[in-house]
Amino acid sequence: MQVITPDGLDILTRLLENFEIRPTYHEELDFLLERWSKKCEVRHRHIGANGNGWRSDWALVCLENEWKGVNGSWMNDEMTDFYIQMNRGTPEETFTGTNGIVSCADPMADTICYKDGAGTGCTAGRVGPTEAFMFRKGTAEAITEEEMQEQKTPSSEVDCTRLVTVHPIEVGDVALPGDSGCGVFFPVLEKDGWSWAGQFVSLFHSMKGPSLSLIVPQSEILRSLQEVTGKSWLLSN
Repeated sequence: MQVITPDGLDILTRLLENFEIRPTYHEELDFLLERWSKKCEVRHRHIGANGNGWRSDWALVCLENEWKGVNGSWMNDEMTDFYIQMNRGTPEETFTGTNGIVSCADPMADTICYKDGAGTGCTAGRVGPTEAFMFRKGTAEAITEEEMQEQKTPSSEVDCTRLVTVHPIEVGDVALPGDSGCGVFFPVLEKDGWSWAGQFVSLFHSMKGPSLSLIVPQSEILRSLQEVTGKSWLLSN
């Protein structure tokens, strides 16, 4: 199986920004169009639940040498600038994020996490206590118990998987379609860097307010990778 990376939606979004929001940068356009034509080979993929019952929704792709880079080179100052803006007037405003990704740790309830996604850019949300959601088997479509009963969906067609909820702390959603797959981080002030907390995988749409963003903790992502590939995975320094 072959895929485009970045995703075709991400490429189109960036191209649209080039044409409508700012002057066209020909070097970036050439780069994006080349990415569109050069596909990557998917080596492993999985959707469902891992051995601990956590949501598993990922793919590993094999990159040709010309696409390989250095870990952390994707990071820019936008997420740090957003963090400083959110903490204006507090001691945390001195945070610079200069050291990039310095650790990885699962997010605890009430932790404020940050992300920079392709759909909504930089946002922040507070981790909630909920750890269970259901999906139609083999899909990313969430379903509630009430919907199962109304639609007479048999339990054999549903995956009950664990996920962490992230709740908005300001007006608007933490994530929307197009953000799926982006990393979630929280600041490590004493190391002036970020800790990788997990990954956005889906949304739960609420009729009473903003959508809840759903993430998989980083430890369970690494567990899923090991279960499927047979190899242990660690965050590279």
